[in-house]
Amino acid sequence: LHLMRSLCVILQLGNLTFGMDVVEGEERSTISSPDVLSKLSSIMGVSEQEIESAMTKRSFSMRGEEVTIALKDNEAKDGCDALAKEIYARVFDLLVAKINDRTEPRSSPTHGTDYGTISLLDIFGFESFTVNRFEQLCINYANERLQQKYVGDNFQAIKSEYEDEGINVFDFSLIDNSHVMELLEGKLGLITQLNEECVKKNGEDENFVYKFNLVNSDSSSLIQNPLHRNYEFAVRHYAAPIKYDARKFIERNLDKIPADLLKCACKSTNPLIREEFQQLSSKLEAPKSAGPKKRSEATKHFVVTKFKQQLTSLMSLIEDSRTRYIRCVKPNKSSRPKIMDHTHTVSQLESAGLVTAIIISRESFPNRLSYELVLERFRFLSYKFDDCRLGCGNVRKDAEELLNHLLKGISADTHSGKAKAFACGKTKVYFRAGALEMIETIRQEHYAKAAIRLQAWIRPISLKQIYQKARRGIILLQSEVRRLIASKSLAKKLRSALVIQCFFRKTLASMEITRRRENHAATIIQTRWRGMKPRVEFINIRVKTIQIQSMARMMMAKKTVSSKRKEREE
Repeated sequence: LHLMRSLCVILQLGNLTFGMDVVEGEERSTISSPDVLSKLSSIMGVSEQEIESAMTKRSFSMRGEEVTIALKDNEAKDGCDALAKEIYARVFDLLVAKINDRTEPRSSPTHGTDYGTISLLDIFGFESFTVNRFEQLCINYANERLQQKYVGDNFQAIKSEYEDEGINVFDFSLIDNSHVMELLEGKLGLITQLNEECVKKNGEDENFVYKFNLVNSDSSSLIQNPLHRNYEFAVRHYAAPIKYDARKFIERNLDKIPADLLKCACKSTNPLIREEFQQLSSKLEAPKSAGPKKRSEATKHFVVTKFKQQLTSLMSLIEDSRTRYIRCVKPNKSSRPKIMDHTHTVSQLESAGLVTAIIISRESFPNRLSYELVLERFRFLSYKFDDCRLGCGNVRKDAEELLNHLLKGISADTHSGKAKAFACGKTKVYFRAGALEMIETIRQEHYAKAAIRLQAWIRPISLKQIYQKARRGIILLQSEVRRLIASKSLAKKLRSALVIQCFFRKTLASMEITRRRENHAATIIQTRWRGMKPRVEFINIRVKTIQIQSMARMMMAKKTVSSKRKEREE
């Protein structure tokens, strides 16, 4: 939350506007955006009066007395911007420190503390505007250092190899920017002269420009034009000549925040802003040692010195890394898709130094082979030339003789005119662009013709083998098909015979069942007829028996009733 509020403070500082007001006949700057001031006061936690006073007035001590003067609107705006920039720098440094602390790998007893890193360096491109100021100088200085690293990586090693092999070196001065670096960071260079002028109590931008032009008048990278104003100077960079406006170079190099603004920031209720500016205030108020300071001690807090130290540290890290370069090109100025502005694109390539690098690459030798490898790969091509005699015992002479015949009439274009397509060094042969490819093409054509002859001999044998194999396969296929057809026919016949057998057996079974049914019915009739007479007789006997039983039971019941009646009467 404090971080986000700090960013809001920066945005509100950028929204502040200033105007001029006349008070008692004196022009004074005032804040012409009260709404923005009210929001800034609320976010920052400082009263509007204190903010306005710190923005529009400056207090300093003179002979033991506190003197306050009113600022002009442009001076007040510069102070406001300086405060916003300092808050942004403090927030940015704090955020980066926290991110690095959270993402940095911790030491491990198992793996130790040595870790590999993959880093991405994203920098501004070379800048050239209508008016180039201190910021453009720093950016272009960083680009010069990186261009020096790029040249060292891509061309310095090649140059050393050519010199060791005894081959004429291309014009290295086209891409060498060491003279520009000497002008910028040499003992009497731009950085030194700017720092010395900043050390002075009343240093001026015009004095810095005058001394810089005077001391470095013999430098080929310094452009001295009588039409330049006394605060202008020009440097011939690797990409293009740039004219700089040195006004406010001293102020921006000192990068001092006025004491009024510093005190105002220390009163903020935002703990992030308050603590950071209190630390800054304590550093500025620290007791200074008596006696003259060393120049390095006096200039170590200047912006250009810190920028140089950071850049040197970065370059040291890059030197210990395996570097890859990615050039980003903006296709058009309007940021529209599928549109290529060729003039704008080519100017970017020229500013990046790629056009010069391509010219140098075309004049160099991209391919190289040892003498032994040249003879091993291309000796058999000597049969094409009747006057090519090899076998003198010196591999260099044999290789040179062979290449003179193979590359006869072939030359390369350089800035100094036509040149041979190859050069012989002490241990290797160096080929210009396209030369080795041409010899490899001749070699491949020879192998292609030989391959055609081999193919013409091997193809009939191969086709015959294919035919015999196909014939055997077809015979096997026919046998299999015929077997399948015969087996299907047999299966069909077996199914037909089975159907006939089933029908015949069914008929016999039906006849047998009919016969058995007829015999069974006759038997049932006989059985029932034979059992009918005894059943009738049985039924008659049973009826009569029941009647006799009924009569007997009735008589017995009468006797019982009469006996009981008598007993009752008695």
